[in-house]
Amino acid sequence: MKTHLSILAFIIFSFSLSAQDEFGGWWESKTSKYVTIIHVGEYGVASVINYNPFSENVLEERIIKRNKKSFTTRLFNPENGYSVKVKYKMKDKDNLTCKFTGDLNRTVHLKRSKFESINNKYSYNENQS
Repeated sequence: MKTHLSILAFIIFSFSLSAQDEFGGWWESKTSKYVTIIHVGEYGVASVINYNPFSENVLEERIIKRNKKSFTTRLFNPENGYSVKVKYKMKDKDNLTCKFTGDLNRTVHLKRSKFESINNKYSYNENQS
């Protein structure tokens, strides 16, 4: 009986994380120069990287919790000591809500990047040749 429960729990866990595919992509905010890049792997959100194309600065977030509808990360910027916990939640397919707590306590809205759409279209056309 324990084996059956373990298998059932694993199956439910696997399906719930695959629902995180919608988080994947490039995200932008009007309040930041950084582009947030979310990579989704086989088991859900695998990495979150913030990239500033002007300074070429890269900040990586550490995933500390994830479930079907949200995930939470820890972000630390060693240059200025800025430390926050960020909870990401999908608003709709093109909008994320990020609740920051720590050195910054506010909610930020991210929109799917237009660059991602252009890049995907370009890649698609390039492969058609």
